[in-house]
Amino acid sequence: MARKHDILYVNFYTDGSAARKIAPAFPEMQPQRKPRAKKKKKTVVYFDPVAICSLMVAAVMLIMMAVGLSQFQNARLEAQRMEQYLQELTAENEQLQTRFDAEVNLEEVEKTALALGMVPKDQVQSVHIQLSQDAGQTAPNFWQQIVAFLTNLFA
Repeated sequence: MARKHDILYVNFYTDGSAARKIAPAFPEMQPQRKPRAKKKKKTVVYFDPVAICSLMVAAVMLIMMAVGLSQFQNARLEAQRMEQYLQELTAENEQLQTRFDAEVNLEEVEKTALALGMVPKDQVQSVHIQLSQDAGQTAPNFWQQIVAFLTNLFA
C-alpha cells in the first residue's frame, strides 16, 4: 500500500490586517513643513455686468416708448386737424354748390352748347369694341418669374 503524506497545518498568529507604521531609517530627521501658500486676493465685482446691461436695455426701451407716445400724440393731433380741414372743405363745397345752382341757368348752357355744335348723348352712335388676348403672349414659367423678381429686387 502506498504511504500517505503527512500533512501539517501551521497556524501562525496574525494580529489583523492593519498596516503597520514604518519607523524612519534615520530617527533624527523630522519631516519638514511645507511653506504655506499665500492666499490670493479675491477679485470682487461690485457691479454685475448682466444687471447693468439689462438696466441699460430697460432705459433705452423706456426712452423709445416715450418717443413713440409723443409721435402717437402728434399723429392724433394731425388727424384732428385734417378732420377739421375736411369739415371746412365740405362746408365750403356745399356753399359753392348752392351758389352754382342758384346762378347757373341750365337751359342757357344747353342752348349755347347746341349753338357750338354739340349734340345730345342719346343722338350719338356708340360702338363697342372687344379685344381678344394675343395668342403670341404666353404666361411666364416658374424660372422666368424668379428671374424677373430678382431683377426687380436688385434693380
